[in-house]
Amino acid sequence: MSTTTKKNTRAPLVMGLALATVVTVTGWLALREFAPGNMGTGFLVGGGAVIVLGVIALARTTRHPERASTAERTLGGVPDERDASVLRTALATLGGISFPLTAAAAIALAVGAPTSPVIAILLWAELLGFVTAFYVANRRS
Repeated sequence: MSTTTKKNTRAPLVMGLALATVVTVTGWLALREFAPGNMGTGFLVGGGAVIVLGVIALARTTRHPERASTAERTLGGVPDERDASVLRTALATLGGISFPLTAAAAIALAVGAPTSPVIAILLWAELLGFVTAFYVANRRS
C-alpha cells in the first residue's frame, strides 16, 4: 500500500536540525575547553557535515521530491514504504554485523592492541557495512 496523504514533516525536521546545531556547538565548546588536542575541532567538523547534509536532504525532498533519492527521502524525513523497508533492511544488517565486529574489537583490545586504531577501525567497518547494506537493499527492491 502506497502513501496517499502528505503529512507536514517539515517543522519536526527543522527543529531537529536546530537541536543538532545546538548540540554540535555545545559539544565543540566543551571539548575545546576540556579535551586534548583537536578533538573539539573534529567534533565541530563532523557535526557540521551532518547538519549540512541534513539541510541538503531537507531542501531536495521539499523542493523536488520526485528527484530525491532513497537516502535523501529517508534522511529528509519523508520516506515512503519502500524507503522505510530499505532502511529497515540496512539497519537489520548493521545489527547482524555489529556483534561480531565488536567482539573482534574486544578481543583485539584484550590482547593489547592500541585502543584508538581498534575503535576507529570498528566504527569505519560498521559505517561501511551499513552503507553497503543500504546500497544493496536499495538495488534489490
